[in-house]
Amino acid sequence: MILTFPFDAVRKLLSESLKNEFYTAVNGEDRGKGMHLVADEGIYLMTNAVKSIRDQMCIVFADQCNPRQMPPIQWRQFKVDSFGRHGINLFIPLKEFERVASRNPRSVVLEVGNTRLGIGSIRDVRAPKLILPTPDRTGDL
Repeated sequence: MILTFPFDAVRKLLSESLKNEFYTAVNGEDRGKGMHLVADEGIYLMTNAVKSIRDQMCIVFADQCNPRQMPPIQWRQFKVDSFGRHGINLFIPLKEFERVASRNPRSVVLEVGNTRLGIGSIRDVRAPKLILPTPDRTGDL
């Protein structure tokens, strides 16, 4: 499955992550700064930067599953077809987004498969680079 995210919005997440020195651990493990690909009420990216209570969490919805722009039946079906009813939360290291950002793309592209996750950009001629295996679907969060 291919997911696209508008780069201007992803750039804001990247900036938020870089300026904040504190970030959350992933399942109790310090994996550094990064972003989460989350599928619950839509499919979106969010930073793992720790925010103060006053700060509002910023998220960027995938173009293919955006509850702010699509009727519920459409985005919910896409989410269930893609990740199942229970959703998923995958961590992606920030360095992967920095690599893509250096190309100044129009959109960030995530290619999500049963056993892999790749990241690239619309302006890339190459296929998305494999960055990490995805968990078994039975282990989805």
